[in-house]
Amino acid sequence: MANTSGRLMKRRILVIEDEFILGVYFRDMLQADGYIVVGPVSTVADALDALSHDRFDAAILDLNLRGGVFTANCPANGTAVHTVRDHLRLQW
Repeated sequence: MANTSGRLMKRRILVIEDEFILGVYFRDMLQADGYIVVGPVSTVADALDALSHDRFDAAILDLNLRGGVFTANCPANGTAVHTVRDHLRLQW
């Protein structure tokens, strides 16, 4: 459904998806509805990099990406976990 009101135009959406076809699908659908889309990015590191350089109104997240997962729990190997949701929340 196309946005004709202009109200949602210029909203910035970050697409975080490591399956290329899904990422492109989400990007194309959002752009067709008038959103400004960054991505798709396919790794935790790339997502955090995008978040550190830009502001977003929302994100579409794949919670299980190459290079880590977006979760509130620490993984079994003890590595640090970063939550994209927390980065977005800080921007608001």
